[in-house]
Amino acid sequence: MKKGLWLAAWAALSGCASYDFVLREISAKDVEIVDKEVRRAERVAEISIPRPEAPAMTVTVKERAIVQLMKVRRFTRVERVRRAHVRLHFGAHAILWTVGWIAGGPIVWYPIFNGSAGGEAEYHARTADLYHEDKSLHPWEIELEEFDRETPGVETPVREIGPPTVVEEGPAHDLDLTVRLRIKTLQGRIEGEVIRTLAARTDADGRATVDLEAIVREHILQRGLEPILVEVQGGGEREPIRAEAWLRDDELLAAYQGAAVDWKVGVDAGRGKGQLDLFLDKREYTPGETPVLELSLINRGDGPMYRLWARVTTDCAPDAVRPLFVGRAAPGQVVDRYLKLWPIAPEHVGKRFKVQVEFREHGGAAPAARTLEFSVKTR
Repeated sequence: MKKGLWLAAWAALSGCASYDFVLREISAKDVEIVDKEVRRAERVAEISIPRPEAPAMTVTVKERAIVQLMKVRRFTRVERVRRAHVRLHFGAHAILWTVGWIAGGPIVWYPIFNGSAGGEAEYHARTADLYHEDKSLHPWEIELEEFDRETPGVETPVREIGPPTVVEEGPAHDLDLTVRLRIKTLQGRIEGEVIRTLAARTDADGRATVDLEAIVREHILQRGLEPILVEVQGGGEREPIRAEAWLRDDELLAAYQGAAVDWKVGVDAGRGKGQLDLFLDKREYTPGETPVLELSLINRGDGPMYRLWARVTTDCAPDAVRPLFVGRAAPGQVVDRYLKLWPIAPEHVGKRFKVQVEFREHGGAAPAARTLEFSVKTR
């Protein structure tokens, strides 16, 4: 009894259905070109390149409401639609198919509640075509109808007439951003790109801070001071944003070292000669502290020094290398730099370590290598 009632309910639910799907867009009618003031929303991203006083890169995203006079194409869109009316026969053939479906047998069952309406309509339409061709017994009664569906009042911009006017502006907060650093590489004669991806999120002021230090350090150590292209994307599918900027050599140094470095090369006469003081901020450290290397250089030569930098290593961290950039030093100029080294680990207690500093200079006027020592307290 219950099974019969269930079958009757199922037949009632699936006994009649109608499906619409669009065949193709045919035409547009009642077309006219009008001048209209269009209001639209947009998101704008601004990238703040690292500076010596602010070595981290920031991205500021603003949301704007813009009004602009435009030529607008106004029309009625006409679409050709196929409609399939599907009704289930209540004959023995349909009952047998239903029972077979309930029993889980290898019976073909036309889905009513699965998939998209468009796909089902197309499926039933093909079935109906086959049914009309071979006149075979079929559990479905299907009628097909084609008609035009009109959507009036459709508008598309044609061209801008006047400049846009910002009528409202505010920060885009709680927005996920993707920051990609496209690093150009050259291996032999093959050019390629290495892409590093960072995630960021805007705060209440629409700003996101991106810490580039680790990536820039790796890039400088491996590729030198080749520029990096920074791309910012975000905002999702609705009102997406995209912005890009280049990190130049001096900006790379600011992002990594937090100091302004003149990395240009000139043709001045004379030769530079560096006299420097190089020392650590302390001679003895405790675990958890980070030694700081301090450098003070005076150019005693009669010409400038160019692209002066030092390669810093230590047996405290055997696999680590850090560069210390000085850049250009004019005759008589004093340049001061400092560099944080590696934190002291607990297992270094009671040991002594060396710091090796090897200098490089564009014209070959690099100072001699220096070695500094420090110890770690036992307690």
